[in-house]
Amino acid sequence: SSPPSPPSCGIRVRDTWHTWEEGKMLVFDDSYEHEVVNNTNTCRVVLLIRFWHPAVPRNKANQILAEAIQHKETDVRRRYNPPLPLPQFNAVESRGMKHSMCR
Repeated sequence: SSPPSPPSCGIRVRDTWHTWEEGKMLVFDDSYEHEVVNNTNTCRVVLLIRFWHPAVPRNKANQILAEAIQHKETDVRRRYNPPLPLPQFNAVESRGMKHSMCR
């Protein structure tokens, strides 16, 4: 059978489409594949609140959070410190990093 058609405004979590109802809350586990659609002329506003799954031990949650922060910091450094242009990169590589001012 073919997959179900999406509603004009809704969210698919795994294989099931859900819609929002004014005044009601929708909670889902975003570790599952999901997508949203809004093919209306109405603005959809979402308040996203993240919380830990109750089965995740506190020390594991702290470890995951620390790793996520480290990855985010690395991404920011890469974004605002782009790589050297190829000629300069090749010159640094040929001398080795210990002889470079790029650290």
